[in-house]
Amino acid sequence: MADEHYQCLCDAVRLLKSVGGVDISRRTEVIADILDLLSLLADEFRQKSKAQTAFRSSKNAAGSRSYFNSFYESLVNHFRESREVRYYARQLCLSPKYFGTIIKQETGVSAGEWIARYVIIRAKTLLRYRPDLTIQQVYQRLGFSDAASFSRYFKNNTGMTAKEYREQNRR
Repeated sequence: MADEHYQCLCDAVRLLKSVGGVDISRRTEVIADILDLLSLLADEFRQKSKAQTAFRSSKNAAGSRSYFNSFYESLVNHFRESREVRYYARQLCLSPKYFGTIIKQETGVSAGEWIARYVIIRAKTLLRYRPDLTIQQVYQRLGFSDAASFSRYFKNNTGMTAKEYREQNRR
């Protein structure tokens, strides 16, 4: 499993390098998306390497993996609509508690943490690589209804405001 994750990381880096040299209209957006993916893969790889606990049968592991894949695909497609665990559990026809248990067992990270990490990575990517966007445009692209809720969410998950993050990471 660790070899598979490592290979995914290597593939993402190769893809990032190849896109960097191509002249396409949405190159910055594509690079930002690949960086998002790379960051998530690196986090998952690190967690897997650290944990390395196999307390489930191979049958359960395969079932959990498909739940995680479905969850992650849903997260990528619907993170603007909801950042609540119960939303994604409902998508998979599972109770929030059981859904949370499956995701935690499979990845070592709670479903809520996956959601927060994904949203924050997307926010950081927009703040860092899209200086042409205002913070209002950033929170709107992420599906937040107002600046206050985005500010609270960002600060709770990073320890700094979006404005502070942008200022610290200007290129």
